Amino acid sequence: MIQDLKYEENSVKAVQCLNDMVTNALLHAEDCLKYMSALRDLSIFRFCAIPQVMAIGTLALCYNNIEVFRGVVKMRRGLTAKVIDRTKTMADVYGSFFDFSCMIKSKVDQNDPNAAKTLSRLEAIQKTCRESGLLSKRKLYVLPNKASYSSTIYPSFPASLSTLAMQIIALGVQRDMGLQACEI
Repeated sequence: MIQDLKYEENSVKAVQCLNDMVTNALLHAEDCLKYMSALRDLSIFRFCAIPQVMAIGTLALCYNNIEVFRGVVKMRRGLTAKVIDRTKTMADVYGSFFDFSCMIKSKVDQNDPNAAKTLSRLEAIQKTCRESGLLSKRKLYVLPNKASYSSTIYPSFPASLSTLAMQIIALGVQRDMGLQACEI
């Protein structure tokens, strides 16, 4: 019975069941991206895109997380606000789908019965995002784990400050979610 999944002795089966449900949900991501890429009206686009970004973000939080059976697991208000504020273009959607799929990928347990299927679906999502050609225009929700140094010289102090603030916010999101990002 589904209610038995909350008990400690059923933790392994509970997480495997959860991971299977998340994997099944990932099957729809590519169609979702295709549909949203066809939307031309900005208000309709945002009306559709924001819930989809929230959905894949929630899948990233839930995947391989036993706490789903013990309490409430949801995106923090700050991250939710960032998603609402930063989801304005298809580049933003591809970027968020790519970032959140990277997070899920970092949590895949090779011992999970659906690991290969999950990884395959994540690769398909990431491939779609890469092939869009828009990832370079994305707004980051998380930053890569390794230190990266840019040779870009910022023309003004406000631009540097703004960039630094964005990096600090992104690192906070990464820390809050306890996850790592992957590279393009």
